[in-house]
Amino acid sequence: MKQPSKLMCQLGSLSRGLDKENSEFEPKSRDKLALKLRKVVNSAQKLEAQEFDLFCRIIGARDIVLDLMDGLGLKKGAEIEKQLILILDALDGVE
Repeated sequence: MKQPSKLMCQLGSLSRGLDKENSEFEPKSRDKLALKLRKVVNSAQKLEAQEFDLFCRIIGARDIVLDLMDGLGLKKGAEIEKQLILILDALDGVE
């Protein structure tokens, strides 16, 4: 959850820099705003890549579970244990 919060702060900072009507904040130069915008875009891309990676892990674990449920009556204990370990490996790091 750290990454979305960072992105929200960056967007807020960019928004304040673009706000010309509110005299509470100093106007920012275009170069500074462009730099902030690049940082926001990079953060959003990292967050999107992270989300895709976690999505793929969850889908992979789901496929393993479905396969395990399909052959539950046919598989031996060692095979079931092996598949459960695969599930844990696939979900490693997923919160």
